[in-house]
Amino acid sequence: MRVLTYFLIMLNSISAIFRIRGVFKNQIEGRPRNPAFPEQGRFTDKDAIAISNSAVGLIKQLMPSTPKQKTFGGKQMVRGAVGGVAIYKALRNFGIEKAYAIELAGDIGYQFYKMRIAPFRRVARIFARDPAKQMDLIQRLIIKMVLKSPDYDVAVRNPPGGLEYDILRCPMYEYFKTLGAEEMEYFRKTLCTYDWPIAEYCVKGGCYNRTKTLSHGDDMCDQRWNVRPEMAAN
Repeated sequence: MRVLTYFLIMLNSISAIFRIRGVFKNQIEGRPRNPAFPEQGRFTDKDAIAISNSAVGLIKQLMPSTPKQKTFGGKQMVRGAVGGVAIYKALRNFGIEKAYAIELAGDIGYQFYKMRIAPFRRVARIFARDPAKQMDLIQRLIIKMVLKSPDYDVAVRNPPGGLEYDILRCPMYEYFKTLGAEEMEYFRKTLCTYDWPIAEYCVKGGCYNRTKTLSHGDDMCDQRWNVRPEMAAN
């Protein structure tokens, strides 16, 4: 099962390279350049391509100075963090004000995050039919393949009704701590919010909850993954 997931992750990573421009175009083409000033017009196809090219260039600039990770999961997640920073900086360099750049970068980044989760989702659907079992399988694969020590520090529990785990150390958060306050705000408002919608993407009736978040200054991210009771019963 893990071998299949690894294979799909690698295949997905290659595919994502060729989909970068398409993601940018789908997410920003036609949207206002500045919602407060409609006279500034809307993003064009050329704008989307220029911003995506800028983001790719920034990734190449940022990667050499990125803290080195020891595990497959740590490397994958920090690369995703670098990509997120690059998207945000590319929009800011294009002249987009901070709040709107965070919104746009968050929308773009979420599409790439879905690509990262897609292999786990696909494998879960092959090996399980019940949404609750699919969610449990997805999270167990993520724990075993991504949230590995020493890059991550994770405490796992198995109470009735869903898988629970606390992330005590997160390499993405550690990376953003090396950047400025603006980048940390972007991280807190975007990458740290993807888990709620991704739970719905993972399985039918998927639910997620978290009361503590490292980027908010808490001592952990207390992850709670399950499905709505009516779905679990089906």
